[in-house]
Amino acid sequence: MTIACFSQQKFLNKLELEVEIGASIPMGLFSKSVVEPSLDQNFNPENQYREFRGFVKQEGGQAQLGSNLGVTLAYAISPSFYFSLNYSRFTNPIDASPQENYFAANLQNRTDSFGNEFQIFGSLESDNYQANGWHSGFGYRKVIATWSFFGEVYLGVNQLIFPFYTWTFDSPGPTTILRPAPFAGSPVPDKLPAFLYGMGLGLEKSISDRISINLKFNT
Repeated sequence: MTIACFSQQKFLNKLELEVEIGASIPMGLFSKSVVEPSLDQNFNPENQYREFRGFVKQEGGQAQLGSNLGVTLAYAISPSFYFSLNYSRFTNPIDASPQENYFAANLQNRTDSFGNEFQIFGSLESDNYQANGWHSGFGYRKVIATWSFFGEVYLGVNQLIFPFYTWTFDSPGPTTILRPAPFAGSPVPDKLPAFLYGMGLGLEKSISDRISINLKFNT
């Protein structure tokens, strides 16, 4: 939804405030599900149990469909071109089932040194991906009657809140393993900064002199 400002000052007349609510669709490695990189890389063939040593999310983020909430302040440079300042917050849950299914199929049933069979039940829980993005944009708008078609490019920064995850096992007693481990040699970052860039396309419909609604796709 877009709200335009009207004032006796020309500067304010060129401002637009936009509130965005939509879906956050994971793509590429961000949505890929992989198990192999999570297993012990120093595998001994004589040991049939390959334990989980991590959740290597850069190999496959296992992100699921999430949500996006954003705010945009745009300034019309001319009737066709505009500049914008934007904030977006993305939230995507993480699918932990591939690791859980692998554990149940390959690591749950055990045999001790005396030949006795037993089971270890494990479950994996993970925080959601949450990211805050700040970026500036430059766009072109084509107005036809009450409709507007627009395209824009943007550049900025994105901060991913570090997603912790937990393995819980029931043998020999309730055991919880938090990763990254608090005793790890290197400090765990609270946020992971990265450059943010991309483009967007959209369609806007005016519903009054001051309010319009739009549909926008960003990549």
